[in-house]
Amino acid sequence: MQNNSTNQPKKEDTGRSAGCFILLISLVAGYFMIIRPLVDMLNQKQHVWYSTEGVVITLIGVMFGLGLAIFGKDSLNRLFGKPDSKYLNLQITIMLVLTFAFIFGSIWAWNALLRALGYG
Repeated sequence: MQNNSTNQPKKEDTGRSAGCFILLISLVAGYFMIIRPLVDMLNQKQHVWYSTEGVVITLIGVMFGLGLAIFGKDSLNRLFGKPDSKYLNLQITIMLVLTFAFIFGSIWAWNALLRALGYG
């Protein structure tokens, strides 16, 4: 009896693999952009290198990688529906508002943390 199954990964698996790769890269960047500066600040070092934009980009990468790793490419497409749906403008508006809220909320939270530690 022949085995007709191939060893080719399913498309869902490749989307999840890409999400895991993006998540891994973002977590490594998060260590250098968020964790190390915070440890230096808590140790009260005088000169600490940090970047607010780097923190926000790292957080966006983590969220994107986590979403893609959990849901996969096809599930995310089903989540948002067909592109020709009548609520496309509403979906785009909601996603833009949520994205900008996340970006500006992250900037505000990072700057508040820096001020609390005396570096802002």
